[in-house]
Amino acid sequence: MTHEELVAYLQGRLEGAEPEALRQELGDAVSAEEFDAALKEARPKDAARQEESSGPGFQLFFFLAVTVAVAALMTAVHHRRNGRANHALQTVKGAGPFIGHWGYVVYVPSGYTVEALDDRAKGNQTAYFFKTGTELDDPSRWLRYGRLGVIRLTVRPSPFPGTAAGFSKLKSFVAAADARNKEHPSVEVLRLGQPTLQGVEYDYEFPNARVTAYILGEKLLYVFSAGEKTAEFDRIVGSLHDAGTTD
Repeated sequence: MTHEELVAYLQGRLEGAEPEALRQELGDAVSAEEFDAALKEARPKDAARQEESSGPGFQLFFFLAVTVAVAALMTAVHHRRNGRANHALQTVKGAGPFIGHWGYVVYVPSGYTVEALDDRAKGNQTAYFFKTGTELDDPSRWLRYGRLGVIRLTVRPSPFPGTAAGFSKLKSFVAAADARNKEHPSVEVLRLGQPTLQGVEYDYEFPNARVTAYILGEKLLYVFSAGEKTAEFDRIVGSLHDAGTTD
């Protein structure tokens, strides 16, 4: 298992399992050092920092660091790089297109809002689609809001080639993870409007009910997740258009 595959695996499992449980599931397949490095990259930064320390001095330092970071992110919204918007934070409300960092497009349904965060350090973008007016005090715990219709999209350069062979490898990777976790989701190969996109959807009922759709573009991997399968989930997933680039 490559580092990129391990990171992708952890990002898809952290919302439903504790890190130590995932470490035990992987067993001797990865070393402790490999697991820790991938975990640090895969997990939400606030969770990693909380685990490192909980003392009052650290909490004060963390508060100040977050304050500075948020200010820097808001400033980055106004910057330009290579002639394209260099947004750290993006918000789109109402019916219309959401244009992601690499030029991919997802349609935002009427009555929905999308908030997206570029994580330059991890090289990915995470977007949350939710009904306008929904209060998300902690988006990293997005699965709690499944009943409110929250949908998470994570996009990153794909560790799998955008070919039929790469798609088969992606499905085998997910199937192996499900087998290790003794999960038996219903599986559906998606029929998408853009011929270059290949997608597969997993609907889980036990122990953690959720739906996850993996879509393989030419160079990007898209992972849509929600607490349950809905018409809005299908509409958002089906609207994806891949730009075919990571530039």
